[in-house]
Amino acid sequence: MKNIYIYSFLAFILAFTSCTKEQEIIEGVESDIANPPQEVSYQELITSYSDTIITEKPSISGGTTNVAYGIEYPVRVFIGGEEVDYATTSIVDSAMVQFLFTTDAKTGEVIIRDTPNFSVTDLPYGDYVVSVYTDYRGGTVVHDSASTIHLVNLGLELEQPSYTNAVNTSFTGVYETVKAIVTDLETSDLEILSYALINDPVEGFSIDSLTGELSKESVLIAPGTYQFGVKVNTTYGDKYFDSTLITTVNPLDIAMTYTSKNVGFLETGSIGTPSLSGSELDAAEASSFRYSFTEEYVGFTIDSLTGEIFRPNLVAAETSYSLEVALVTNIGVVPNTTLEITIAEKPAMTFAKDGVPTTSVEVSPWTAFTGLQVNLEQLGNEAQTYSIISDLEGLTINTTTGAIALAADQNYTDGEYAVTVVANSPGNDPLPYADAYTIKVVTKEFVTETITGGYQEIVDIDPPFNGMVGRVFDDMLIPTWAAPTVIGAHADHPTSIPWIKSVQGAGATFSTGIYGVVLEVPLAGAHGEIKSLEVKYKDGLNNSHGWGAGSKFNRSFRVSDAYTTSSFVASEWTTLEEENNGTWTTGYGATNMSSNEYVLPTEELDEISYSREITEGETGSLFFGIFVEVIETTWGNTFAIVDLKYSTIEVYDAIFE
Repeated sequence: MKNIYIYSFLAFILAFTSCTKEQEIIEGVESDIANPPQEVSYQELITSYSDTIITEKPSISGGTTNVAYGIEYPVRVFIGGEEVDYATTSIVDSAMVQFLFTTDAKTGEVIIRDTPNFSVTDLPYGDYVVSVYTDYRGGTVVHDSASTIHLVNLGLELEQPSYTNAVNTSFTGVYETVKAIVTDLETSDLEILSYALINDPVEGFSIDSLTGELSKESVLIAPGTYQFGVKVNTTYGDKYFDSTLITTVNPLDIAMTYTSKNVGFLETGSIGTPSLSGSELDAAEASSFRYSFTEEYVGFTIDSLTGEIFRPNLVAAETSYSLEVALVTNIGVVPNTTLEITIAEKPAMTFAKDGVPTTSVEVSPWTAFTGLQVNLEQLGNEAQTYSIISDLEGLTINTTTGAIALAADQNYTDGEYAVTVVANSPGNDPLPYADAYTIKVVTKEFVTETITGGYQEIVDIDPPFNGMVGRVFDDMLIPTWAAPTVIGAHADHPTSIPWIKSVQGAGATFSTGIYGVVLEVPLAGAHGEIKSLEVKYKDGLNNSHGWGAGSKFNRSFRVSDAYTTSSFVASEWTTLEEENNGTWTTGYGATNMSSNEYVLPTEELDEISYSREITEGETGSLFFGIFVEVIETTWGNTFAIVDLKYSTIEVYDAIFE
């Protein structure tokens, strides 16, 4: 029971304390609300420019001090005792003032600070009257004209309106002393605190912040004239003196020269050494000399200790170069100089076939050649080797002799192919001759007549019609009373093309046999290889008179180079396409010719590809034939051939140009 009592007592004490604390908070809030801040005042601040200007903390007389501070814009500006109207003046920008003036919300200090867009030094000299507001629990109170900041032009000048000096590159140390003096004797408490360089001073110049001594700290400052300013910091802020310090750095009295040189294209090794002179040369330590190019020159090197310049290989192949050289010593940087180099022209690479000069060659996609010879003088002390760069697979070069060959049957795509030959000379980098030779791949067709004739009569035609010869072979028997008839365009179909064979009979059955059309492709004068030959054709076999039951037949497309006109010999022909259906192709129909037109198949031309090598000087012909083997035929049938066409691709010898 004792422990329980103790715990209960503690709980009572905590509850009592909590209630007391809450009561105090409530009473404090009520007191803040009932006692607004009465008066906020600042001590006047007299200052000049500074990166950041801060007033003292304000004092509050009467009312609560539990407040947050802020500026009640706009800040009023007085110049020469007259208030500036933001709306009508260009002296000061309202937006600039609003960005530069802020307060510390907790302490109430008014702060003027540089921003990314504005600088304190952009403000004109004058009086800046700032109203502030205080936020408290009961609301907001505005305190007009609480702070006045006097931004003044300090009564301070430099002892000289400008400081002009000249120093040598080799000099380091103090060469001038800047001194500021107070010109307003009434400002008795104005003290000079420090000096600093402004206006982007070059690295290597400095000023002693307490004494104002100007120093040149480096011999690496480039010769030239440098202008910068000084900022004097005082007990009343900063005053800026722009561009009042002018210092000229004289060039180092050491001259560096190289002698211009003409260099043979095949010449490598040392091509120039520097000469040095001047009154300060003896003061420089030779061990400190460091030579370098001012930029990268491909194909040249420089010895950093001696300045000797080398052409180590044949990579530098332009006509002329200006090699700019820099030299740094322990007493400064020597003025740059240049070495003028003239290189003889690159040795010409030429090509010849059997001793005849050539710059290009024309070939078919399958053509081969050998013996295209590269001609190039020896580039070094030892014989060079060759390599080749090309998009043509099968193009090779003899690495020792420079003979170029192209392999056969590569089936290249038509176009022009540039060939780059690289000469490899021992001790030198590879020397490329870009696009030195051109290979043109051109597909050509044999010069042959394209057969585009209409329907052809399947009888001997003399002379041949468009190169097409119709044959009725000996084993095709036709009754004499059913003589072949040539039928032209008839009244019902005036646009039809004539040359249709019609066999007519009176109820008799024809004997079976083979008939067809043969196309002759003469080979005399052709040269190369037929790589792609396409034959296109149509045929038709149907009952155009309607008198009989139709025909049964097999159709074939064949090629021969041993054809004779006396008879059809199957062994003389190679079948490329065959259709052995043996079906009835026509049936009973119309009663007479006048009411039933002759109709050929309407589908696209059949197409057959064929290839054959043609040896040089070959004579004779190549024959293509469309054949119909009649199995059984009866009354009035017709047969026709249309659009028998062919084309060939020639493989010709290389044509060097």
